Amino acid sequence: MTNTLQDSFACRVSMPIATAEERCFRYVPAVAIFRRIPHETLDTWLMPNGKARGDRELASEVLIEVRHAGDDSGATPQRFDLSEVLDVGRAASLFVSTFLSSLPRP
Repeated sequence: MTNTLQDSFACRVSMPIATAEERCFRYVPAVAIFRRIPHETLDTWLMPNGKARGDRELASEVLIEVRHAGDDSGATPQRFDLSEVLDVGRAASLFVSTFLSSLPRP
């Protein structure tokens, strides 16, 4: 059994959510929980066999959970449905870039 706390890390993000208006977004404060990937496999994970992968595919493999950053009221933060979050291409790109820039270094 793996230790989830050691195998993951969290980052605060401003997550885009689609509005009723076409191509309009609002941004909400959120906390993304990511799965760690060993540094020695990162290049292969990003481009297996030299072929680039899409942001949604990459994000779906490393994103464990996204929850509303909320306020300081002590209430349990709302969790977002990952499939809905990743349906917004802009959000998938944000999560992949945040993951890559924040991935703890050895």
